[in-house]
Amino acid sequence: MINYIIISVIQIFDTISMIMPIYFVLATFCIVVYAYQLAAYLNTVYYKEKKMSFRKLLKDKGCRGEYRTSQQFEKLIPNAKMIFNAYISKNETETTEIDIIVISKYGIYVVENKNYKGWIFGDEKSQKWCQHLSKKKKFFFYNPIKQNNTHIESLRALLKENNLEKEIRSYVCFNGNAVFKKMNVSSPNIVVTKSADLYKHIDKSVEYITSEEVHKIYTLLKPYTKVSEDKKRQHIDSIKSKYKNEQNF
Repeated sequence: MINYIIISVIQIFDTISMIMPIYFVLATFCIVVYAYQLAAYLNTVYYKEKKMSFRKLLKDKGCRGEYRTSQQFEKLIPNAKMIFNAYISKNETETTEIDIIVISKYGIYVVENKNYKGWIFGDEKSQKWCQHLSKKKKFFFYNPIKQNNTHIESLRALLKENNLEKEIRSYVCFNGNAVFKKMNVSSPNIVVTKSADLYKHIDKSVEYITSEEVHKIYTLLKPYTKVSEDKKRQHIDSIKSKYKNEQNF
C-alpha cells in the first residue's frame, strides 16, 4: 500500500513538472501579447486624445468600439485630427454627444459608433432599427442615422457661428460581429458600414479644407470634450427621460 502511494505521488509530481512549463509558456505569451497591444495603444490618436488607460479600455465595450473605428480612420487618413465624445449644445438646456469627429482636408466625418453584434435591420427613414440575436432575442434601438443628424445639426450651427462651416458627412459604424441583413440608405453623404469596411467609403479625390482650417476646427472643438461628470450625468439623464417619453407615447 505504501509503495502504491509513493508511486502515485511520484507520478503526480512528474505530471506537474510536465504541465508547469506549458503554463509558463502560455503566461509568457499572454504577457508579451498584452505588452505589444499596450505599446501600440499608447501610440494611437485615441489614447493621445482621451488619455484612457488600456485596462479601462478593455473593460468598456463602447470605448473599445470607438477605438477600433478610430484606428481605421487613422490608417486611411493619417494626417486627420480626431475629437472624441464632444458635448455640443443642442439648445439652451440640452447637449448632444458626438462619438467621433474626424477633421481632414477631405471633409468632416461625424461618426456614430455602435459596438453591436448579431443581425442588424435598418432603414434610413424608420424610427427604430432592430438587433436580432436569436429567434427569441431581439432589441430595438433609435435609428442611428437620425441620431447622427441631430449631432450634425448642432455641429454645423457651432461651425457656422465661427465662420468654419465645411463639408460634413454622416457615418454610422458598427463593430464586432454585426451583420447587415437588411439596410436601406439612399441619401448622399450618409454611410452605414462596418468599421473594417471603412476603406470602401473614404473618398480622397477632392480636398475641401485647408490644413490651417483643420487646425482651427480642431482647436474650436477640443474644449467640448472637457466636461464635468455632472454635465455627463445630466446628458445621460436627459436621454433616458426622452427615451422613456417616446416609449410612453
